[in-house]
Amino acid sequence: MRWYNKTMEVPRKAISYVRVSTTEQVDGASLDNQEERCQEWALRHGILISRTFREEGASAKTANRPVLQEMLGYLRTHHKEIDYLIIYEVDRLARNTNDFFEISGLLKGYGIELRDPSSAIENNMSDKVIRYMKAIMSEVDNDMKSARVRETMQKLGSDGFRMSMAPYGLRNARDVDGKSTVEPIPVVADTIAYILNEFAKGTYTIKTLIELASAQGLKRPNGKPINHSFMGKLLRQPLYAGLEQSQHTNCVLIGSIFGGIVSESTYYRIQELLISRKANKTEGYQINNSDYPLRRFVRCNTCSRPVRGSASTGSNGKSYPRYHCETCNKASTLPDELDKDFVSLLGRVSPNKLTQKLIKVMIVRVWNDELKTLHSRRKQLQKRIDQLEEHKQAATDKVVSDVITKLEKLDIHRRADKQIVDLSRDVSKLAKQIGTKQEAIDYALNYMDNAPRLWNDATPDMKVIYQAMVFPEGVKYDFYTKQFGKPKLSALYTLADMQKGAEAPDESALVISRGIEPLFLG
Repeated sequence: MRWYNKTMEVPRKAISYVRVSTTEQVDGASLDNQEERCQEWALRHGILISRTFREEGASAKTANRPVLQEMLGYLRTHHKEIDYLIIYEVDRLARNTNDFFEISGLLKGYGIELRDPSSAIENNMSDKVIRYMKAIMSEVDNDMKSARVRETMQKLGSDGFRMSMAPYGLRNARDVDGKSTVEPIPVVADTIAYILNEFAKGTYTIKTLIELASAQGLKRPNGKPINHSFMGKLLRQPLYAGLEQSQHTNCVLIGSIFGGIVSESTYYRIQELLISRKANKTEGYQINNSDYPLRRFVRCNTCSRPVRGSASTGSNGKSYPRYHCETCNKASTLPDELDKDFVSLLGRVSPNKLTQKLIKVMIVRVWNDELKTLHSRRKQLQKRIDQLEEHKQAATDKVVSDVITKLEKLDIHRRADKQIVDLSRDVSKLAKQIGTKQEAIDYALNYMDNAPRLWNDATPDMKVIYQAMVFPEGVKYDFYTKQFGKPKLSALYTLADMQKGAEAPDESALVISRGIEPLFLG
């Protein structure tokens, strides 16, 4: 017969969690070392570790780690059997304070105490403070590392090194100094180069180019046939010509360490063809059409697709313009009717006099910030143009000094001129955007007083701006009941509503007429 000592204390139980990232296998914090330290602490305090969760090669920046999630799932079903969770260090569990506090709260709810080899067995306040401080320092350390990585990537990117995934046909590689670049994938890169050179001749449409690519056996990375969208990406990829353009180059085209698979002149010729064909294709088609100012802004309440605007021609030759949904059957209405309903909607949403001044100040402040960004971007582009002009002049000086030949100078000038043309085009676009925003700011100062009238009088481009200013996510419209769905107001209007208690206790800061509720669909 087996006898038990009733006075014998049942050993407390624990589980442990250990983690390493791929770079930490050799820095003294290996999984085995972490697990050994956790076991030593448990034995020293008479605690039995019933299970160890080992996570290898996973960053602690987020809690989305498979083994960690497995452990949390285990705790949900076995928490009554567990007294402690033992970890090697706080940063093994989380390097994000939000995740650490969330896991700590979960453990507290289960009655499980968190411990590490430096902890005392007692649940004293000093241990908690130390753990919290470690969690905060881990996040700060992460942020500092991320900042250093971004700075390094920015520096290398501006020097022409590849700081992101290689495009199709190329693969990421390292140069002799171990820095990031790309190299061609045999056969695939040759086929892409052939396709690009053929298109640069100007005799192919996108459709016939796709047919040529298919005949050459070129397919997408997933093995599916080339489509229009993917072909567009191939044609617009500057790295195929040995050029980099990314956030690491401030979106400016620069020379890449990788020499490319086609010439720069081929790339620029392709871009010219794409731009000219796009211009021809859209000639006569107004993106912001005065006949249909609400198309793409209003969405169908049934399927949430953007509403389209077009006119069919009857057998009598008469035009019949309509707003319509391509998906939903018989979902259409006359442009005048939808425009009239929208103007009525604008009239029912207006701030009172007390908050108009605040909103106007906010508009000017926000858009002036945007203008500063646009001006800064234009200044950067102009600086790059000036540098290219200096580069051209330097090449001319070298010819005089017999450092380079005239042919080499002409080649330098040609490539620089290509970049100057593109940069000048971007500068012109920015100038147009700046002018549009300045016009919008001036007009918007009067917009709040009488939005319906000003919207009716505005140009198609300005109508688009005003619509988004009030309803940033657009509005839904039910073609069958002829009613608008409940729209989301812009932050400015929401802010006006928030001022009600603080600045307008006796008035509604956002005036909406009685009886509006039935016109909004839930």
